[in-house]
Amino acid sequence: MASQPDDMSAFAGEIQKLAQTGGFNPFSLLAGESHFHSVFLAPFSPSLRQHIKQFLTDGTGPLTDVAKSLQGQGASPAEAQQQAREMFTAAQGMLIVVMHGDHGLTTIPQLNFGHLEEGYLEHAVRACGDKFADAPALQTALKDLRAKALGGTGWPGLIAGPSAGSNIASYWLGLAAALIEGVDEGIMSLAGSGMERLRDLAHWI
Repeated sequence: MASQPDDMSAFAGEIQKLAQTGGFNPFSLLAGESHFHSVFLAPFSPSLRQHIKQFLTDGTGPLTDVAKSLQGQGASPAEAQQQAREMFTAAQGMLIVVMHGDHGLTTIPQLNFGHLEEGYLEHAVRACGDKFADAPALQTALKDLRAKALGGTGWPGLIAGPSAGSNIASYWLGLAAALIEGVDEGIMSLAGSGMERLRDLAHWI
C-alpha cells in the first residue's frame, strides 16, 4: 500500500483538476435553475468502496479514468497510476455538495482525506466550477462543517448549508422527499455518473 501523501491540499487540487478535465461537469446534466442546498461528510458508498478496492488490487475498474486524467496532465503512465493509488489510499470518505432546483437533486462528490484544512476547503469550492454562483454560501457552510467536525460531531450529523437546518432527522427526511420527487418527475432517467451519484445519495439517506 502506498504511503499517505505529505500534502493533502495538493491532492485536493488533483481532485479539482480531475473535476475540470475528466468530464465531470454536474451542471451539464441539469436543466433550469439549480441552487446550493447543503454539504455533508459521509463514509464511502458501497459502489465507490468496491471501485477503490478493485483499483488498488489490480489497477482496473471505473477508477482507471482517474489515472488516465492524471496522465493527460503530463504524468507518465507509471506516475499516473502511482499518483491515483496514493490518492485513493489516502482518501477516508466523501465530501458531498448537494444541489437542488427544477431538476430535483444532484450532487457534486469529492474525496475527503480526513481533514477540512483551509487549502482543502478552497479546492472543494473551486471543484464546483468557475460558474458556481453559490460559492460564498458553500464557503460559509464548509467552515460550519469544519467547526462541527472539530467539536466532535460525526456521521450522519456532519451537515451544513442553507437548507441543512439544526435537526439531523429532518434534514435527511427532507433529502429523501426531494429525491423521491425527482424520481416521480423523471430525474432518474439520467444515465452514467449522474445516475450513480443519485444511487449513492439514496444509500446515504
